Amino acid sequence: MSDLPVAIVNQLPVRPDSVRIRIAINRFDVVDAWGNVTIPGGTYPVLREKRTRYRETRLDAKIPPLGWLDITDVAIQSLGLTTLGVDTTVTYNFYNNTSKEPIAIVTLNNEQSSAVLVQYKSNALTTDVTELESDNPQVSAFPNPAKGKVQLRFSNMKSGQYMLRMYNVLGMEVLSETYQMPGMQFETEVDVSKFGAGTYWYSLLDNKGIVLVSKQLVVGK
Repeated sequence: MSDLPVAIVNQLPVRPDSVRIRIAINRFDVVDAWGNVTIPGGTYPVLREKRTRYRETRLDAKIPPLGWLDITDVAIQSLGLTTLGVDTTVTYNFYNNTSKEPIAIVTLNNEQSSAVLVQYKSNALTTDVTELESDNPQVSAFPNPAKGKVQLRFSNMKSGQYMLRMYNVLGMEVLSETYQMPGMQFETEVDVSKFGAGTYWYSLLDNKGIVLVSKQLVVGK
């Protein structure tokens, strides 16, 4: 048979007609501990199950008139096929009485001395979609897009002098205003009716010319 390695064929008394692979899987489970497991998102009371999985792969050759013969040992010795024989996998599975899937699964190395893979339950951690206001100066414009006049609201401001600059998409300054703000909250109105429709940028600068905030404003027709 041309598909069978010559190194194996040469060690057989006759040439095989065909080959086949047999795989047998056995599993042994035992609950050996209990306690609490902490994963991202929570701590769970659990039972620990040690699962030992044996996966045996054997190679057979059909040799007339003898029929099927196990040639696994010959293949391992001749070609060093480590995929043949018995492969043992040990995992620890942590179960909780309120969760359908395991809380965590830990896969050990061949020596069972350390973990090579850890999987755990997804708690789908989410946070409230609420924008928290920063302690830094803030500026908001409404309506945006705007027509005619737009209201500018300044918050988290320290008392002092500030400048408002507005630029078109080419970077040309179209507006410059100076405000003396009492601190914390301040509102003013800007007439944008003379601006052409398009996108503009407005920036808030302190009295040293440092840009504190820069945002986009859309002006409609």
